[in-house]
Amino acid sequence: MNQNETVIPITDAAAAASGGCSSCQGSCAGACAGYPYVCLDIRAQKPASLRSLSRRLGDFTIETRKILTTLPGVEGPFADEDDYMKRAVVEVDTEVRVYKIKGHVGEIIVPTAYDLDPVRSLRQQIEDLPSDAAPQSRTDLLGHLATHPYGDRFLPEDIVAHLDECPDARYFGTIYMLNQSNHLELWLRLTYDRNFVSSASVKPNGDIMFYRGKKDIFLRDNVFHEWSHRLEQKFPELSKRWADTLELENGWVPRTYAFRSYEEHFAVIAEPILALDCGRFLEAANNAPLRVVVWLAGLKKALVESLESRPSCYHVLYCERARYGLEVLKPKALEYLKGAKSRAEQEVESARKAVAENPSDNHRNWLSRAEKLLPEAEEKAARVAAFLNTWLV
Repeated sequence: MNQNETVIPITDAAAAASGGCSSCQGSCAGACAGYPYVCLDIRAQKPASLRSLSRRLGDFTIETRKILTTLPGVEGPFADEDDYMKRAVVEVDTEVRVYKIKGHVGEIIVPTAYDLDPVRSLRQQIEDLPSDAAPQSRTDLLGHLATHPYGDRFLPEDIVAHLDECPDARYFGTIYMLNQSNHLELWLRLTYDRNFVSSASVKPNGDIMFYRGKKDIFLRDNVFHEWSHRLEQKFPELSKRWADTLELENGWVPRTYAFRSYEEHFAVIAEPILALDCGRFLEAANNAPLRVVVWLAGLKKALVESLESRPSCYHVLYCERARYGLEVLKPKALEYLKGAKSRAEQEVESARKAVAENPSDNHRNWLSRAEKLLPEAEEKAARVAAFLNTWLV
């Protein structure tokens, strides 16, 4: 459904007959039943042509920018992250292309040594092929693209398309497309996961870095993951209530990277919440209703403020997910919060039994966390409830 279509309220009977609402033809698995949603499913709009996206970038200028890079041969150990930054990371003056983006306030930076022009040319030739072109012509061009060293990398034009989808693209500042690893990647491998590979990162000022970024199914998630970091940074009250929320509801996560920190948990759970496929959204909503509704409260705030500038091409549909949070998830969340104290008491009891049976470090840590939460559970729940009653109305 596009944003200009009429919203038609549906009946439970009609929803049951179709498996969902009339607008999504059952793709929402009945979640829309009884609610006049446009649709929880976000049908991807027809992709803009590469040529039209290139026009939005226009000409570029050549400048010199400082880019953080890991020194070769440095292995550690390091006392802490500050020690790592002093000994393993250096700022390098780098010649770059600077692209301005029509319709957005940010700019895109690409080192001149990272030459994506041949990739752009091949993709444009493939796009320009007439429908009656010989099949071999397309095969040859696709072969050239596949064998090019950067053939699987995304172009600045691809970023423009995803900026159009962001709930508020103003959250991003300068976008760097780098042909190198994250300067913190070695540190993360030493302290988190020895196989960790960083695809993107974002600074508190909104600058976002992509590292050897590929044009694949994960690109959109990467963009929205970093956007959600900016959402949490923008609203301190949202960040504080998110910390409370994680003390009251945990367990299911879309991927285990969420357990690295409260901030990463917020960004990881954003991926299914903002996914085009409503199945991913509903999985998150069903498994983490309190976390999802708190996140949606922040999304609603961002959507309202985005009207001051350039709303997302999916603005109406994001609003429908926020409304689902208000009408479906919020009542469940408020009821869940009423039982915070009793659940905390049960958690302490379970942890004590586990320690009595096996006094392992894991069980002792579990008991310590449970006992710490017990006197605070009601207060945290009250703060989250007040937040929802203020932000999601």
